Amino acid sequence: MSDDPFLAKPQEHMTPAEPSVQPTPPDVSAPAQYQPPQPPVPYQPGAPGGVPTPYAQAPYAQAHYPPAQPGYPPPPPVPYYGPQSKPKTWMNWVALGCGIAMFVTCISGIAAIVFGHLGIAAANRGEADAKGAGIAGLVLGYLSVVALVAYIFIFAAMIGSAGFQ
Repeated sequence: MSDDPFLAKPQEHMTPAEPSVQPTPPDVSAPAQYQPPQPPVPYQPGAPGGVPTPYAQAPYAQAHYPPAQPGYPPPPPVPYYGPQSKPKTWMNWVALGCGIAMFVTCISGIAAIVFGHLGIAAANRGEADAKGAGIAGLVLGYLSVVALVAYIFIFAAMIGSAGFQ
């Protein structure tokens, strides 16, 4: 004989369960209706069974789906894509690009000034992101204009002092 506690002892034997004790099979004629999960109930002081939390959470908005067909799983949840970029953010990036390009072309500094002002104004209204890029493009644009004006004055002074007549 074995001393295994999980093996049946010789005096024990298994008998089938009584017919009245057997579970009844589920009724498959009625289709099962899909019940979406209910939102959590925020904590209410004095309510039984609640765990006190410092912040009550607002219930989530539930999407309403049609009931699932028998034998099919419920539909998947709606995906969350996160915050999207604002529509006028491109102005700040164009201002920065034109401000950097002013090292190659002097005329792009004017475009950096124009787009820098438009982008910063849009960022102040909440219609754009990347305000820092717009400020950097604006500063580089003004520096290029100051350098262009200084170059013109220096060039004119050199021509005037050369004595061409």
